[in-house]
Amino acid sequence: MTHSALKHIFIAASMLAVSSPALADNIAACELVLMEEILDESGQGGGAVASYRPAADFLADVYTDGAEVKKDIDGAKIRAVMCARSNIIPTKADFKILVTGIPFVLSQNYDAQDSDLLTYYFKDGEFRYQYKGPGLIDETQADLEKRVAYFNAQDHDLGGATSPEDSAGEDNAEEDNADEDNVGEDTPKQNKPSMEKPLEVD
Repeated sequence: MTHSALKHIFIAASMLAVSSPALADNIAACELVLMEEILDESGQGGGAVASYRPAADFLADVYTDGAEVKKDIDGAKIRAVMCARSNIIPTKADFKILVTGIPFVLSQNYDAQDSDLLTYYFKDGEFRYQYKGPGLIDETQADLEKRVAYFNAQDHDLGGATSPEDSAGEDNAEEDNADEDNVGEDTPKQNKPSMEKPLEVD
């Protein structure tokens, strides 16, 4: 059995094994954003274009202890991990994605103009976020701030600055309250997740 096949078995087993939808939500409906060089007829670089790849293998490595997490595919750097979810508040399990240093993007529906779009990234020694959308209700905003504070309280090896701007500019303490594990489990948005429209990472 190939290594790739084992990864997909791992993902399927993870989705069936978890009692909470958090991890299953983590590894479903996700893609990787790459910036690939465009070559002209003479074989010279003439620019770059965003492309999108399945995130299954990448996330399998992220959630496998001791696995090497690759930051590029076929020589193209991974610029973002984007996932479609009804809940745009990251789960605690998403910390493993964030500590790769790659910006992490969540939206209910990338095709809908009235959907929320949140980009999480590490810069200047802390995890931060950028929000685009119609606005968050106070409760959701509070949940978001609480979850980002949780991420910043965790140990990690990130030392440099990674942000959407940095990424696009190149080459061109567990909470004691059990209820806090479910922060943002049901945000007011209920749009069907869609990833048909490519995401532009500023």
